[in-house]
Amino acid sequence: MFNFLFKKRKYLDCPYLKHSLHFFYDEIRACCSNVKGPIFYSNVNNDTQINLDYIYNKRKEIIAGINSSKSNEAIPDECKNCYMVKDFLTDKKIKQPDNSVNCLFIQNNMSCNAKCIYCVFAYVDKGQKYDVVSIIKSLIDRNLLDKKSKLMLSGGEITISPKFEELITLLDQNLDSQIYLATSGIKYSKALENMFSRNKCWETISLDCGCSDTYMKLKRVDCFNQIVNNIKEYTNKVPTAPLSIILKYIIVDGINDNKEEIKKFFDVVNDLKVKNIIADVNFEDYSVTNNKIVPKYYFELFDYFKQLSEENNIRFEISNQTQQIINKKV
Repeated sequence: MFNFLFKKRKYLDCPYLKHSLHFFYDEIRACCSNVKGPIFYSNVNNDTQINLDYIYNKRKEIIAGINSSKSNEAIPDECKNCYMVKDFLTDKKIKQPDNSVNCLFIQNNMSCNAKCIYCVFAYVDKGQKYDVVSIIKSLIDRNLLDKKSKLMLSGGEITISPKFEELITLLDQNLDSQIYLATSGIKYSKALENMFSRNKCWETISLDCGCSDTYMKLKRVDCFNQIVNNIKEYTNKVPTAPLSIILKYIIVDGINDNKEEIKKFFDVVNDLKVKNIIADVNFEDYSVTNNKIVPKYYFELFDYFKQLSEENNIRFEISNQTQQIINKKV
């Protein structure tokens, strides 16, 4: 009890809370994480009037609440389960931010051209309820969007949004930063081809396997060869494109959770000359907040990924959230 009373107070100084916008299906939030985080607007549609000053004032209210909290760990309720919280705790009260935005998560299109068995979104195939292009234009017109902003685009499947090419062009013309795109890779994009040619795009494709049969089991669409051919087309037109493409492998119990499937995946990676891969667990089964521990044999699979990556001069990464999940091992 004595130690509790004299424990130094910690305040959440989160950069996303202060300067980020996450455009989700029917919400505009502060961040994109394993929890929703503070929500600025709910039930958003094309008729919703988005007031940037209102969002700024909401940020200031949240930070004022953090600073005035009596808790030893001053963290908003919406943020408490976030796996990144510990990275942003400080001993000092938080300075109020200015009205600038330096991070955009764009995830409002919830149609998809795959039907992944591990998809966590009940919204998929709902389309999009509002257009982010006009909101981003407002940020640009008011000089509120940092030219070096972090840009993350995903879905659903963002490339099939009716506004995708316009959105990419807008970001490309007004910002100096690279775009990070999470996609199925099924649709070829001239806008991305152009971005690859100028080293302004990172594309992460969840291929998850090395053959059509396994892909069909995981994605429930017959598009494996189409994705491979799309990557080859990018490569033929932009020889440096493989350096900007990341192939992801999400381990799914009973389907691709074995060394044979991983070896076939690496055969494809090498054939495409891709030099970046990332491994994840199935977030539907294993998450930061649930009590389910990843099986012990997963660690052998991760070691196998590392071994093959080193043998083939490929950069291998386990995502931050996945690392937090596998660290829960007994």
